[in-house]
Amino acid sequence: MDKFARNLLATSCLTLAAGATAQASVFNESTDLPNSPPHFALPGGTDEVNGSTDYRFDSDDPDDFFQFTGLLPGGNFTLVFENQPTFFLRSFLVISDTSNNILGEGAIFEGGSQIFTGTVPGDGKLNIRIGSIEEGGGLYRVSLTADSDVPEPATVIPAGLALAGALAWQRRKKAVN
Repeated sequence: MDKFARNLLATSCLTLAAGATAQASVFNESTDLPNSPPHFALPGGTDEVNGSTDYRFDSDDPDDFFQFTGLLPGGNFTLVFENQPTFFLRSFLVISDTSNNILGEGAIFEGGSQIFTGTVPGDGKLNIRIGSIEEGGGLYRVSLTADSDVPEPATVIPAGLALAGALAWQRRKKAVN
């Protein structure tokens, strides 16, 4: 029983460590994202993307293609798409799965935003395409909230404490006998 409890404690600690590394992060476009598929796979745990596009006759950045990965298949997601005031006249966003089935799409105007909700595809990936409908360019932000398959630290910590208490009780019981 003691060996089982030690293994369970070690597993709980590893799960907690994995949960801590899976925390959300922001991806800031420092070099141009792809202008066509394949989509750029964002680092795991990314929940916000700040980027830019520039739709002009001579531009090399008309669209951005990127992909959220590591999401819980069948889980729910909410995605908020915003463009910054005074930049875009009209911009668009398309959400699809890796088979190019459209899960959501829409256009927004200068300084606007749009919210999309849906179900994460079976492979845990969401493809995003962003571009401008009219000549001009600017900045955008995409924020994702999605169900996670990694336990939240707030859930794992009480379980680890309970296990530690059980181990202490087991050792105390052996010491008394």
